[in-house]
Amino acid sequence: MEEHKEKKTYWPLIAVIIVSILMGLALSMYESAFLFMRYFLGSFLCLISLVKLFDLKGFHMAFMEYDLLAKRVGFYGWIYPFIELALGLGFFAGKYLIAVSFLTFLILGFGAFGVFQAMKDKKEITCACMGSVLKVPLTTVSLIEDVVMSLMALAMCFMQLF
Repeated sequence: MEEHKEKKTYWPLIAVIIVSILMGLALSMYESAFLFMRYFLGSFLCLISLVKLFDLKGFHMAFMEYDLLAKRVGFYGWIYPFIELALGLGFFAGKYLIAVSFLTFLILGFGAFGVFQAMKDKKEITCACMGSVLKVPLTTVSLIEDVVMSLMALAMCFMQLF
């Protein structure tokens, strides 16, 4: 019963990931791993920023519970969804991809530290990754999401440089 509830809790995040994968595959037309990652990250960042924008105030309050920068610089929580949207659109635009990839790596990687710290402190809070409208607990899944996305962005940096 508890396992079923946990799967239902993560369904919105799983749905966003699945849709982002499908969008990445469709837009890249299976040409290359780089194009897939570019369009996947673009789709994912645009979709999760949209969910956060449904209730910006609720997102800001939830985000300040665990994000290290948002705790210290209050306005960061207000602009974070717009930063994600800009990065997502940057992946679609295809201009300055090294900068977009590196910024994505930094922002999501730094966010992973806040998630890790909150988990280490055993805080039971809602992850702001899906905004405040869709309740997803802050767990290892949240940490893995941030780490995988940041590593994917870092891989894209290296793919462009070498």
